[in-house]
Amino acid sequence: MPYLLAIFTLTASVLSLGTNSEWQSLSFDGVASNEVSFLDPGMEIRVSKSASPILYLFPEPQMVQSVSARGRSEGTLNLSPEATWESAPDGALLRIGIIETGDRRLNPLQKLAAAGWIKELETLVSSGDSGVASIHCFHLLPRKDWLGKKRTNPNVSLFEEEIVATPNEDGSFLLPGKLDAPVEAHGIWILADGDDTGSEFTILIEKIEVMMEEK
Repeated sequence: MPYLLAIFTLTASVLSLGTNSEWQSLSFDGVASNEVSFLDPGMEIRVSKSASPILYLFPEPQMVQSVSARGRSEGTLNLSPEATWESAPDGALLRIGIIETGDRRLNPLQKLAAAGWIKELETLVSSGDSGVASIHCFHLLPRKDWLGKKRTNPNVSLFEEEIVATPNEDGSFLLPGKLDAPVEAHGIWILADGDDTGSEFTILIEKIEVMMEEK
């Protein structure tokens, strides 16, 4: 009996950044939210000792291979020159994440203890038995010596993290995030994170491109 091989091709999808109609904001308990504006050049995120995620959710889960972002940063993240990624306060100029689908769902006891944003995220993406397996996050940080480092976030195990880019001298950046293999994903997660480091900076995202598989 012959085997039928599924042939997949990668298709690039550029996400709209000029309007907030396709983006949803979350907030962290007890943390000031970023100021987000949707402009002709792209999405502008102003951070003032603050942090809050922004989500782009697909109408239905997609097989995602990679995500990349291009833009510009102004200001920086407050990090000691002697700090290591393991010892530094949790933070990043920008995190772009792929929200992988899975069967991880909060049970009633976990819901009582879970942070509000985790419960809200589950409500937004869950259908039937589907939940969130992990969020694969690719980081922009002002430390070239940390490039290539990977970890599971010590505070929230949902985040699988990798440092992939640093800003250029003029603040411009290209943040490439590629998985070893495609995963089924609910959407894209964006976070400019300056609360734990007491940082003030601005991120302008001019383009976000997602590579998806199509049969």
